[in-house]
Amino acid sequence: ALIISTCCTTYCSFSLEGKNKWIYQSVPVSVMDIARAKIAVNMTVSVPAVLIAGCISSARTAQSAPVVFLMSFLLPLLSAAIISMFGCLIDMWLCNTEWENAQVLIKQTKTYPITLLGGLYLSSMTGAAVYFLHESFGLRNIYIVLLMAYLLILGLIHFCLKKKAASFRFEKK
Repeated sequence: ALIISTCCTTYCSFSLEGKNKWIYQSVPVSVMDIARAKIAVNMTVSVPAVLIAGCISSARTAQSAPVVFLMSFLLPLLSAAIISMFGCLIDMWLCNTEWENAQVLIKQTKTYPITLLGGLYLSSMTGAAVYFLHESFGLRNIYIVLLMAYLLILGLIHFCLKKKAASFRFEKK
């Protein structure tokens, strides 16, 4: 989740529109459809990296348990979706369309560290749960709980994203 959050493209996707914001306001496409497209672009970057890392990890560690093999792909893919949606949501909340230099917007915006910290929190909580609780509850049970928690977080962020997209307007900040 941490590595995925460092290459998130959605944390500044609405802010980058800048002077072209009139296009969004004039097309008959909902903001949620635009957000889905921006999330899909980020997923095209993240998913191949997750699949390659999962294959290398599975082959390198020679994991025999099917649930561990499955979760080495499933949790990072859900993490990529969570980070993509979270970055888009944060950018909608802190959208800045009045900028002069795109480099300043990308490198010095408030949305990047927030998205990065979200990924750090997600990965550290996952790592801590696996490390500290696998002896007590068993690895399979921990992965099932983590899967449910990831799906709950994904649903919550999707709900917030839909709610924000319904009221989103490009404004000066």
